[in-house]
Amino acid sequence: MLIRSVWIDFGVMALFGFSATAQVTYSFDFSSSGHGWIGGFADYPVGDEDFYELESDHRSRPSELGPGGALFITGNNHSDDLLMYFAKQVDGLLSTTTYHIEFDVVFASNVPEGLFGVGGSPSESVWIKVGATPDRPDRFVDDLSWYRMTTDVGNQSQGGAEAIVLSTFGKPEDGTNDYVLLAASNEGTVAFEATTDDSGSLWLFLGVDSGFEATTSIYFTEYEALFTDSAGTGPGCGANGLVGISHFDALGDVMVLLVAGATLAVLSRRRTGDRTRP
Repeated sequence: MLIRSVWIDFGVMALFGFSATAQVTYSFDFSSSGHGWIGGFADYPVGDEDFYELESDHRSRPSELGPGGALFITGNNHSDDLLMYFAKQVDGLLSTTTYHIEFDVVFASNVPEGLFGVGGSPSESVWIKVGATPDRPDRFVDDLSWYRMTTDVGNQSQGGAEAIVLSTFGKPEDGTNDYVLLAASNEGTVAFEATTDDSGSLWLFLGVDSGFEATTSIYFTEYEALFTDSAGTGPGCGANGLVGISHFDALGDVMVLLVAGATLAVLSRRRTGDRTRP
């Protein structure tokens, strides 16, 4: 189920107003539902779906991960450059507004780090990518009758204008071929921004870009995207993100406002910091 929370961070106080930054969180737990995420594939020849063994759906996770479901996607990378992805449209954002986005993804891997493979490593040559775009991620057929992405997600280890690399696929060596859950985030590492369309919508992108010339099968169990309005034009804000104050009758009024703003800032930071997964 999609859970959205909205709050305002009252930050720098000034004599004539204070900036307000809106934050919105989209959280998906795939234990019981795929929540409408749409699977797709690119960078392979038209008509070769069976040869590439392409599948995407919502299914039960491997028994070693416990009960519940997950988004599942798999493919046999004969092209040495297979892209597998999911996409989901979200709304409720401000229209034509640029947001800074922090992604948190939990996925399951059964491939130890440091392995060698055909064309590349089954762990370090398989990259998890995330992104967002106002247009639906889709594919087109090029002059060689190959499917290519309309969305700029980069190529293999490189990100693009509409997606970044979040992680590689490998798990720590544990002496087994069992799946284990891994968490990946771009918080404090790679910055990412996207601009909404006229209706305040964006398409979220979650992909697997492979340079390993064999089969990769991955389960996604959780996904979260934290949107911060980079312009500071959140709910209740006027132009330039300022909440107007017409006048101050006395110094005491100024002090009251400063104390109130500082208190709200503390409360907001506490709420922002409490982003535990369900």
